[in-house]
Amino acid sequence: MATLPTPRITRAEYLSAERARVEKHEYHNGQVYAMSGASPEHCHIAANLITTINRYLGDLPCVVYTSDLKVRVKATNRYVYPDLTVVCGAAEFEEFNQDVLINPLVIVEVLSPSTESYDRGDKFINYRTLDSLECYILVNQVRPLIEAYTRDRAAGIWNLRDARELNQEIAIPPVAISLPLAEVYRKVAFQPKASEELEVETNRR
Repeated sequence: MATLPTPRITRAEYLSAERARVEKHEYHNGQVYAMSGASPEHCHIAANLITTINRYLGDLPCVVYTSDLKVRVKATNRYVYPDLTVVCGAAEFEEFNQDVLINPLVIVEVLSPSTESYDRGDKFINYRTLDSLECYILVNQVRPLIEAYTRDRAAGIWNLRDARELNQEIAIPPVAISLPLAEVYRKVAFQPKASEELEVETNRR
């Protein structure tokens, strides 16, 4: 995401302008931020995720949406573009804005070096205000690593589980499926440097 915002505008002005643009922009409480393009690896993994999740959902009454669909975070007055969202049951959209989803059950973000701190921090803080959200998944693009944060409503916390090997699976409890990392990372060529750093990191533990 760009570091410099444009001057403050209203939600209506943002939505009107966004529909006329080719590039994507997020809206953060009056300020608009341009989104940078994704790397080939990012796009590859996102495509694998869509294919894999759709296949495992099968005939469940769930729909997978791509990064072209905005999500409204009402509590913090934001419009954002997750890499992937899952809705089970009827999808709900903002009144008069059928391109703005308001009830994602699962949100998936593919981490990029330029956006990882945002996805882990401020973006997740905002996502947690979505009452419909039950699972937030972060997918690393430089090494095999998927982290899934699942909401525990009774305890008021988010539980973290991760999978770090291609022969492992990561559970998505809200939709009762598990994703094999081998399928999420199918045909992804990891850079040797990332593999070496992972080995050193593992040996230090």
